[in-house]
Amino acid sequence: MNNLVRGCLLAILTLGAFWRVFACDFVVYDDLMYVTDNVFVRQGLSGKNVWWALTTFEASNWHPLMWLSLMLDRDLYGLNPGGFHATNLAWHLVNTLLLFHLLTRMAPAWPWRSFLVALLFAVHPLHVESVAWVSERKDLLFTAFGLLALHAYVSYSRGSRRAYWWSVLFLLLSLMSKSMLLTFPFLLLLLDYWPLCRVARKGTDPSEVNFIPSAESTLEGSPEPPETQPPAPARVISRTWPQLVLEKWPMFVVIFGVSITALLAQSKGGSVTSLQFITLPIRMANAALAYGLYLWDTVWPTGLSVIYRHPREQISLAEAGVAFVILLALSVVLFRFRQRLPTAWVGWCWFVGTLVPVIGVVQVGLQQRADRYTYFSLIGLFWGVVWTASERQARSGRWRTVVFTATTLMMASLLIVCQAQVGHWKNSDTLFEHALQVEPQNAIAYHNLGFARQRQGDLETATAHYRQAVKCDPALVSAQVPLAHVLLETAKGPNKDDQRKEAVAIIKKILQADPKHALANNLRGKALRDAGRLEEALKSFQIACEGRPYSVSIRSNLAQTRYELGRRDEAQRQFDQARRLDPENPTLLLNLGVVEFQAGHVRQAIELFEQAGRSAQESSRAKRFQASARLTLGALAMQQGKFSEAVREFERSEELEPEVWQLQVNFGEALLQLNQLKLAENRFLKALELDPQCVEAHYGIGRVYANTQQLEPAIEHLNTALKLRPGFQPAQEFLNSLNSSEK
Repeated sequence: MNNLVRGCLLAILTLGAFWRVFACDFVVYDDLMYVTDNVFVRQGLSGKNVWWALTTFEASNWHPLMWLSLMLDRDLYGLNPGGFHATNLAWHLVNTLLLFHLLTRMAPAWPWRSFLVALLFAVHPLHVESVAWVSERKDLLFTAFGLLALHAYVSYSRGSRRAYWWSVLFLLLSLMSKSMLLTFPFLLLLLDYWPLCRVARKGTDPSEVNFIPSAESTLEGSPEPPETQPPAPARVISRTWPQLVLEKWPMFVVIFGVSITALLAQSKGGSVTSLQFITLPIRMANAALAYGLYLWDTVWPTGLSVIYRHPREQISLAEAGVAFVILLALSVVLFRFRQRLPTAWVGWCWFVGTLVPVIGVVQVGLQQRADRYTYFSLIGLFWGVVWTASERQARSGRWRTVVFTATTLMMASLLIVCQAQVGHWKNSDTLFEHALQVEPQNAIAYHNLGFARQRQGDLETATAHYRQAVKCDPALVSAQVPLAHVLLETAKGPNKDDQRKEAVAIIKKILQADPKHALANNLRGKALRDAGRLEEALKSFQIACEGRPYSVSIRSNLAQTRYELGRRDEAQRQFDQARRLDPENPTLLLNLGVVEFQAGHVRQAIELFEQAGRSAQESSRAKRFQASARLTLGALAMQQGKFSEAVREFERSEELEPEVWQLQVNFGEALLQLNQLKLAENRFLKALELDPQCVEAHYGIGRVYANTQQLEPAIEHLNTALKLRPGFQPAQEFLNSLNSSEK
């Protein structure tokens, strides 16, 4: 069987493991920020958007190739998630084949070993996160360019000087996809040691030509069995260690520049966790524990989750100590036997070294570890294990059938578990419900599940999930902000004042810790605007806009507030900027509708409210405003004596938001004018259920009872209206007329 057939077999097995990914949706965790709510990605590729991708620190990172790849997908597929997932799977397949080809180039004598390593890479469940998560396109891209850089370096090691600069270029492209391969020069030094064998031996001329050994021979020169020798070993020029380090100076320069850029992006985005929040000893303990857990998950990949909560002060020092001892013991043993087991030693160092940037010493985010971090690193582990095990088996010559059967069963099991893991990524609900099954007190999972329900318009369930997230982790600001949001959105009925007070308290607490928090300032601005404190609201929106200059929602809130303050020209400029960014943004449409409504253009406002309501993001507010507009249209119809038309508008308003006493009072008034007294009575009674102190409802139902000759309850309700609002002239006049008729 030649390598082309093996490559085709790899492709078939990879597709078999990941076919369910085509049915997966976008998830609320990062996919909104990277794709569905990102105004630049939604517009696709253009000169302006390419420049933005190259210069932005959006998402607290600098990864322009990631942005460009997503923009290209937008041009190809629109916002169809299946297309984005297909591209992810295509890149994963490319990486699998690149890895297989790389290993066969470095060790052409053993294509089946290379095949097994590539197959482990292709179907291991730890890699599902990188493939099934659209936002992790960066994992796939950086690995593809990293493998191409390794291919070029292998060519350079065999005499092609031009290939060196290709390797540098591919490294740069890898870092522009994700700043992960910061230890790449050290990885090349490992490969220089083995299997490229570019290190000059003591007592030899550094410029002499070496032959790359074909197998797991010792570096002391003991030959491999003749049957495993390659037909034509490659020739390389050996170097001393200082020469090997020095020749990689362009790569160190590239890595230094990208590292500074990445740190600036992460610091500006506030994603770098302070040492006060997670101390250095805890970080070191967690690093050891994370290495141990990565090893365990590699061997036994069950209970995998999209997010592993950082234990912080609750970390088990005993478990961390055990993990450290195991890591140290493995490192010492493999170093001791590096001459006899060079691939095991190099593979182990590949695994440990490439995880260093994300092991948590510099803590970015709140996760303890992440499956996606292993996407490139596990190559070393797979390589070392497969090569060493194959070599030991080949030397003993026994148990060939048993080893083959065990390997086949292991691969089949991994493929089945991989398929099941892909199923968890079907949508946000399945993903985070599974995360809560793995860790029931996972605050970030509750937060994201709440956000998913909020996007679906289920604010009651979203509120419950946000409260649970804050209960699990009171310091989780990302859950406090949306909790305050939904409390403000759902503030109605007898508890509305309590909800508003709770929301304002949450916002105040966030802003005390971070006065420039963009989302909290945006919420504060909305609360102040609703309270009529427009100047204060304007200041909050301005701070929010400085923190999120490309947020159409925040900019349109700023524009609406300026409009309400009478600063029409400034407001128009802000609205124009928001339209250029995303003319279909639901919050923008909603705010434009409010402006039209305030200008008296009620029907135009309703059209904008209907457009905004098509998005779950603003469906609640859009329904509320649309209901208010329908109520206004009904009131205008009543003023013109068109009571039947008013009833139709009130019915539409009630479909959108029934629990409004003003609606029920107006509805009852229209029905009373149409002499539908029983229906009118029901409406006034509903208004009193919503607000027992409603003067207009008491006045209306008093008139209904008077018209049905129930004078005693009629007089009682009219007196109640006058007691609640002394001097209420309509009630006083009607009561006087009743008293006159009684006399």
